[in-house]
Amino acid sequence: MVTLAPSADAEMRQQDSLSNFGTNATAVSGALGDTALNVLRRALFRFDVAAVVPTNATVEAVTVQFNVVKIPSTPASSTFGLHRLLQSWSETEVCWSSRIGFVAWNSPGASGANDAVATPSSTVFVSGINTYAFTSTTDLVADVQAWVNTPSANHGWLLKSASEDTGYTARHFATRENGTDAPVLTIQYSAPTPPAPAAPPNLFGLALVGDQIRFSFNAQSNRTYTVEFRDSLTATDWGTLTNIPALPADTTLHVTNPISSTERYFRARTP
Repeated sequence: MVTLAPSADAEMRQQDSLSNFGTNATAVSGALGDTALNVLRRALFRFDVAAVVPTNATVEAVTVQFNVVKIPSTPASSTFGLHRLLQSWSETEVCWSSRIGFVAWNSPGASGANDAVATPSSTVFVSGINTYAFTSTTDLVADVQAWVNTPSANHGWLLKSASEDTGYTARHFATRENGTDAPVLTIQYSAPTPPAPAAPPNLFGLALVGDQIRFSFNAQSNRTYTVEFRDSLTATDWGTLTNIPALPADTTLHVTNPISSTERYFRARTP
């Protein structure tokens, strides 16, 4: 099990569609109140999953924890959802109108079909100031598994209220700049056990038969071996006598080599 804070987060404001808010200690998501014309705000969060989860891992459970640190004076509770983002964005450039520089979203606020998945991967009902957790779901696990398999596809999640037509649903969610209240992604995964290291090949049964020298060594299954030689203890380079492909079962290998000099040294090695 591993936990990590966001590697990037930002807020998008409908009424400030060209302004970036990627360095604030909170990101607001939801609809503002009547005096602000119920305009919308949405938040983006990305976690560097590939930095902590092996590429051969199987993701088993995922939770995402957020802290709501500020609410409207007359709050309206609502369900918030995490929607997997389909396009890249820059923390210091993203805004309601564009995601990177002057590259526009498919639809403002990352609401286009090519911007984010319409169905949330996980939801949670948000009311007052508190800590909220998006619990593990099949879709949330699938999101993180996809990012483990293909890190370049990791664009994070869009956090938005399901009741954006209702005023006063806006909430201040702590960002990574907030320190101890920053969001936390928890991933539970399993990974294949690495194979045991190969046992060093030990040569035995050394014998001289006519003008050939013969020796043996035990080879482990599914491992390749190379038998090498040199004609002097002081020689720096080893020559290749033979390469032995991986075999399906443990076996004893026998090697013979004609002797054409007064001395010869052998070794067997495996990667």
